Amino acid sequence: MSRDHNLLAMLDVIAILADGRALSPNPERPSEAVHDSVCLVAGRAGVLLATRRRLILDVDLGDHLVWRSRAQAGSADYSAILYSAARRHGARALGPASAETEEILLPIPDPANPVDYVAQPQFDYHLETPVTGFGALTLRLGFCVVQRRKSALTTLGHVYWDAPLVLEAAEAAAPS
Repeated sequence: MSRDHNLLAMLDVIAILADGRALSPNPERPSEAVHDSVCLVAGRAGVLLATRRRLILDVDLGDHLVWRSRAQAGSADYSAILYSAARRHGARALGPASAETEEILLPIPDPANPVDYVAQPQFDYHLETPVTGFGALTLRLGFCVVQRRKSALTTLGHVYWDAPLVLEAAEAAAPS
């Protein structure tokens, strides 16, 4: 039975904008995000800060890596939309990414009593990459940085980050 492995790429948009390099207007040729402006959080595996270390995931063939993104932006209002996940180099252990959108219910807490909430319909967007093999690889993640002001959205540009991963066979990783 296949499993989903949830991964969250968090971009520090303020650091990316302060870096001084222009964001690329071209999604096919994004600018590089400085490595300390991105971190990768994996459900059971922990946190990979933007270092040269690799995130090790115990997977089975047929599992899926489910990629989401968030923007860390202090008091500013930005979004980071993950639009691509493609192997840069290393093992050919992942199939092509596919974009998925599904409607979910989001609980909106009552400010007077946060354990009371109303259900608000919302769409969940993510990329999925199927596990087709094992080994070390670097996955290039492409992001669109968007600024939100009231009801207006403005695309500021595109960046990429190279995510270092190791996919290990789950049965080999399990204690005997």
